[in-house]
Amino acid sequence: MKTIGLLGGMSWESTVHYYQIINEEVKNKLGGLHSAKIILYSVEFAEIENYQSSNQWEKCGEILGRAAKKLEDAEGVILGCTEIGLLIHQSDVSVPVFDTTVIHAKKEVQIALTDS
Repeated sequence: MKTIGLLGGMSWESTVHYYQIINEEVKNKLGGLHSAKIILYSVEFAEIENYQSSNQWEKCGEILGRAAKKLEDAEGVILGCTEIGLLIHQSDVSVPVFDTTVIHAKKEVQIALTDS
């Protein structure tokens, strides 16, 4: 099993959902006592929000970029919030980055095309 990097959501409340879904999917596919290998980095949301509210988006990007780099021991990094993809890009990290906004949009198109 490969290791998943999870850059936590903008709050721990959203991060817990990603963590749970990932582990439930692994358990559903492999059964038994299996769970995901995850490296989790959770940011301090108050710090991020302070920069957001003062329109210092570059500072938000710097914080999130440093956080993403700490996950480079994983085989890929899931951005655990749809807003993170606005600030972190594939060029910022040496492992594959999975933007949840893109994943959600592609899945919806897939559903729309198969249900027609």
